[in-house]
Amino acid sequence: MCSCCGNYIVVSHCACADAADKAKAEGLASLNLGQKIRAFMGALQPAYWQALSVVCLLYFARFDASFITLRARTVRLAACIAHHSCHT
Repeated sequence: MCSCCGNYIVVSHCACADAADKAKAEGLASLNLGQKIRAFMGALQPAYWQALSVVCLLYFARFDASFITLRARTVRLAACIAHHSCHT
């Protein structure tokens, strides 16, 4: 028996479920990109965001040396440019 209309279901779903899915899809189609992103992010459980933040923290902590290396390269490049501009 269908939970939304009370009719008996002969196949895997009823026509009212199809209509509800179509209305929901049309509602999402009228949203702009920012509203779609906000709706998607709001649909995810808080446990997902907690797990994602832990994974990101551990991922970035693993590559701490890489960030230091990148920073050293930019500082070295800036120093090299400053050194060459003083001698010309």
